[in-house]
Amino acid sequence: MGRLTPSPAMVPFVTATSRSPVLAGARAHVAAGLDDQGALVLADARGRLQTLVPREDVVRVGWSSSESRSFPLTPFGQEGAAWIETRQGTFVWPLNEWWPGHRYLHPDLMMRSSGFASLAARLDVPLASADSFLSGTPAPGDLVLVGLRPTRENRIWLGAEVAATIAVVLSFLMVAVTSWLTVRLRDASPFVIGENILCIALVCAGMTVSASCVEWLPVPTRRRGHEHPVSPRSPRRFARRACLWVDGTGLHLRDQLSVGMDFVTVASRSASGTELVSYVLRSRRTAGSLALVDRSGVERVTLPLTLWAPDETSRTRLFEVLDSAGLTKTKLPGPVPRPIRSLGPEFNRGLHIDAAAGYGALQTRMLAPSVRLIALSIVGVVFLRSDAGPALEPLQTELLVGVATASTVCSVVAFMGVLARLIAMSRSTSGTVREVRGSRNENAP
Repeated sequence: MGRLTPSPAMVPFVTATSRSPVLAGARAHVAAGLDDQGALVLADARGRLQTLVPREDVVRVGWSSSESRSFPLTPFGQEGAAWIETRQGTFVWPLNEWWPGHRYLHPDLMMRSSGFASLAARLDVPLASADSFLSGTPAPGDLVLVGLRPTRENRIWLGAEVAATIAVVLSFLMVAVTSWLTVRLRDASPFVIGENILCIALVCAGMTVSASCVEWLPVPTRRRGHEHPVSPRSPRRFARRACLWVDGTGLHLRDQLSVGMDFVTVASRSASGTELVSYVLRSRRTAGSLALVDRSGVERVTLPLTLWAPDETSRTRLFEVLDSAGLTKTKLPGPVPRPIRSLGPEFNRGLHIDAAAGYGALQTRMLAPSVRLIALSIVGVVFLRSDAGPALEPLQTELLVGVATASTVCSVVAFMGVLARLIAMSRSTSGTVREVRGSRNENAP
């Protein structure tokens, strides 16, 4: 892969829908397309491009299910994965990251709706039939997983987590060995060496945990600064932060956690099946909903009208904003499809919880291994601060003990901050859901 460049020249044929308000999400890849030279590139939230492969090296584009034996131990969702075969290898794009929040559809329809079919057409390469790799024939070349965050960075980080854990455990063993030598030789110098090694390991562990938690720091999000935004009318927690607006890049939706979905529209610079072209009203027994439909005929997200536009005035305002984005009001034939993502109080709630454990479309750095490092660090610092061993005479050792203590405290504070953020998000969504249920019960006959 090439280096990131600030060039904005790219047509977004494939767009990652879900966006995160944390630092890890701000560094994520958000779109894929072609640059001025026709090369296949990725773009981050800042518009910087990363070259994947030249156009002439692309062989074909295809799709495989999550059960394909060609992609072992790969966390695909039920949507499967798109792949782009090149002369050097095969790039694999999990659709649960690049076309998130949907259920399984026909592979051809998923490829059109996600934008990979349009990308194959622009690259002038064949679109292979569904599941051509399912028979067990290995994919040509090396497999490169193209997630929302750089795969190499994820591997390096996981390696650092494992290395820090091993280093702390081996340091405890070293302290045990040097303690035995100290008693046997009646000399404190081996024990001091063991404590120095343990201090260095604890510092590395603290830095690892702190860096992991830094990825969960929130970043400033531009809100309410757009022209003519539409906000939900109820409930209170949801209406305070949720928003819908349109700008030159497309249509944007945000929930009460500042996480949402971004779509390209017919008025923006795009030319693929993933762009939104129309909206349709769906009537149900309890309440109606408004579905946003892309060029492939797939309903991408729904807006419950009881939350967003309960009266005629707010409904007219909502239609005006959608019309300004170039969307047209249509009436789709046929029965109501299976439920898709509804932008309500529970929108993206599970996405945050999964990301905290290292799963989900956000692909944030894993926090679960940090628990082991924090536990080992606390035990190590307590041991160093106790009077179990001989007195520490060298000033270097005293300095290392102080640094190890400070590093452990910082890691504990950072980790507790992340937990507090997750608990606050859970309470926010659950509290909003209770408000919705309560209002429904009050309005019920």
